[in-house]
Amino acid sequence: MKIVTFSENLEALMEIAAKVRESIPMESSISSITTMKPNMREEMGRYGINKLYVIEGLRNIEELIDAIMGISEREEAKLIILESNKVNKEIAIKIAVNIGAGYIADCIDFKIDVDGKLIGKRMVYASKAVETIKVLSEKAIMTVPRRISEPKPEWNFTCEIIYEKVKPIETKTLVIDVKKKELSAVPLESAEVIVAVGRGVKKKEDCKIMEELAKILGGVISCSRPVAADLKWFNEWIGLSGHKVSPKLYIAVGISGAIQHLAGIQNAKVVVAINKDSEAPIIKSADYGVVADLYEFIPKFIERLKSMGK
Repeated sequence: MKIVTFSENLEALMEIAAKVRESIPMESSISSITTMKPNMREEMGRYGINKLYVIEGLRNIEELIDAIMGISEREEAKLIILESNKVNKEIAIKIAVNIGAGYIADCIDFKIDVDGKLIGKRMVYASKAVETIKVLSEKAIMTVPRRISEPKPEWNFTCEIIYEKVKPIETKTLVIDVKKKELSAVPLESAEVIVAVGRGVKKKEDCKIMEELAKILGGVISCSRPVAADLKWFNEWIGLSGHKVSPKLYIAVGISGAIQHLAGIQNAKVVVAINKDSEAPIIKSADYGVVADLYEFIPKFIERLKSMGK
């Protein structure tokens, strides 16, 4: 099967390739598309990618959509996979309509059925159930979240790198204004360690000690929806209506663990919850639960981490 993948992030392309190699027979051919220049051709081949198209001269989303469709047609791709984020979901929907493809969003697992059709799985009902979808059309397109698979440098492919200049297309939308949004230094979807604060934190100034914890662990700080939407302490949050993250370590500080929040951290490798309420849903859902007053526990935890680092 011929497959085309897209992400601006090279690591995400490697993760997608790893999942493809796990789920679809080895004879599959993967042609990846990115807007970032790769460091090493050999490295991309070792991660299971046969071709890498580097798009140059991109000005708007219409040009990107046209480039992905053009490369997919040239490669005779039956399956197109994009890294799952807000922009790429919009791109995937538009491509699906244009090429008559079935579409699955936020696909966490997939395989090819005996009749050559794609079968994908996705979480629904705030991660309370898994939906299985079979695409009946000849072509399929889907978005997949980060870290559904670990990149594996175990292939001996020679990756052909092709620099592709986009065909100029006049945009059909007019940008009236752009307001820069203050985001984390590292995008939440890419962060390996996240310390998230909830309503259990009494004052905005108290978040500084959580920031210190995140810094010691090499991570970033975020929050639950009420802290951002209601208290306005942060511009972004983690949860069903916010960012869905997949860090190696997620530390929830003073977060009760509403189902909407748990839906945003379902792909976290290890979840540590710190809450004085032993009956809080986050404590019951975490890999490690610490029932303690965060104002007593966090300073001692930071001291211990500092002493271990000396």
